[in-house]
Amino acid sequence: MRICYLCSEYPSLTVGKHGGIGTLVQVLAQKLVSEGNSVLVLGFGEQAQEIDDCGVQVRYLRRSRVRKLGVFINLLTMRRYLRHLCSRGEIDLIEATESSLPSVPADLKVPTVVRLQGSHRFIKSCVGERPRFLTDAFQHRSLKRAKIIVGVSQFVTDQTLRIHDLHPQVSVVIPSIVDTDLFSSSDEVTSEKDLIVFAGTLYRFKGVYQLIEAMRIILSKRPEARLIMAGKDGRVEGGLGSVTEDLKSQMSSDLAPKVRFQGPVPHEELAKLYSGAAVCVFPSLKESFGIVAIEAMACGRPVVFMKTGPGPEIIEDGVSGLLCDTYSPSDIAEKILCILDDPALGQRLGRNARERVLQKFSADVVVRKNIAFYEQCLSSSST
Repeated sequence: MRICYLCSEYPSLTVGKHGGIGTLVQVLAQKLVSEGNSVLVLGFGEQAQEIDDCGVQVRYLRRSRVRKLGVFINLLTMRRYLRHLCSRGEIDLIEATESSLPSVPADLKVPTVVRLQGSHRFIKSCVGERPRFLTDAFQHRSLKRAKIIVGVSQFVTDQTLRIHDLHPQVSVVIPSIVDTDLFSSSDEVTSEKDLIVFAGTLYRFKGVYQLIEAMRIILSKRPEARLIMAGKDGRVEGGLGSVTEDLKSQMSSDLAPKVRFQGPVPHEELAKLYSGAAVCVFPSLKESFGIVAIEAMACGRPVVFMKTGPGPEIIEDGVSGLLCDTYSPSDIAEKILCILDDPALGQRLGRNARERVLQKFSADVVVRKNIAFYEQCLSSSST
């Protein structure tokens, strides 16, 4: 198979700036190449460049810098380029997300798979906000013509089909993927007592404000507790400032020394960060899946995650982790303290977490499902 992914946050070209989408595409693409398939990743960057990443051809087109019109120019550029590749027979199947789908011409003869990671309307609906009109209109119009949909969780699939009123010909759920060789329990790293680790972009919907409030409660019970927040900085609503600086401005003098803002961490360094934690916490208000949760679980660490959305699909509460009310700082604190106060519980949750990841989210398991799904799509399109 010759597969083309549309992705502008591929880790090898966006060090420290990629998220779960880029991670999923990289791991999946490398595994598909190792199975004898051809994979091309197309995206946009500040400059045109091309690399070979373990057999995966990654090609970035130069992003337009024309003010206000850049998005439309990029869309037309990608459409022309995809038509060119398809006319030469270089692509059998295209995979896009909600945000990149508008770049795919509607009349291409190759099947297009839409991998649901969270549309703009989905994200805004989860946090009770109105979507931006143009962004929502572009994505909604493209999604309405989608014939093949695969969601990374049952939650994001059901919600997206409902809020966009979609009726695709094919709709399946294949979870995201984690590299269980990279993310594994390491004898070289010992977990530190009372160390709490968060990883993810510092956005409000990641629950970072609730986590800081939870730290106030935790420190009243365990004064030695410390929190590392790793990830790129986000912008507060309206783009008027840094989330990191906003959080710091709200911290008391006794809390501030207990919280370290690590900034972006290279993907290969995240495993060490997780492994050094007594507990990892990801109190998102919304997620389509939650790749950081399964990365930490793969490292054998106890995880506190959201009890809504995809949380119950990833963690069996009390067995392979703990689920919390992410809108409640007191509940977040309670679940973290349960693990800090009971190291034996943390060890049991961590062991079960690693086993659950191996059974449900490992590369071998998920890649097999994706290959079978792609073959089904190609077989259906040829009949």
